Amino acid sequence: MWEIAALFAASIEAKNPGTVDLILYADYGLKLKAMPNSVLRTMQLVEGKINSVGYGTQSWPSLMEAYDNHDRIMLFTDMQDHPDRGGYGSRYSRSTRPLPDVPIYVWDLAGYGISNVDLGPNRYAFAGYTDATMRQIPLLEAGRNADWPF
Repeated sequence: MWEIAALFAASIEAKNPGTVDLILYADYGLKLKAMPNSVLRTMQLVEGKINSVGYGTQSWPSLMEAYDNHDRIMLFTDMQDHPDRGGYGSRYSRSTRPLPDVPIYVWDLAGYGISNVDLGPNRYAFAGYTDATMRQIPLLEAGRNADWPF
């Protein structure tokens, strides 16, 4: 799953250079500096750092430690963090810091079907992976702001 996550994250950063923070996580998060103009080199960077963050899936604690007033969060995961039904704030959490009120997009790359975040306003889950889901983001955000074109 890391290859798919790295590909999507590196592609998003390549399309929005300098405005995306790439956070590699497992037991904790590590902010990476993407390789300029190279999705494949960024993926190689991710591959070389995988074991440096542990072997778990502590999605929300890891990402909230790295959160710095970002305008949205995109999480690519295998959904093996097993939060309690309350979503973030699970028994595995190192922090009780609440998720920010920004759009959060979660990709369930393994297809387990159990979301690791409570869904609702500003919370979206996608099963599987395809570049078509990226086209959904502006539509979802436009609909949230009542800017949808109909």
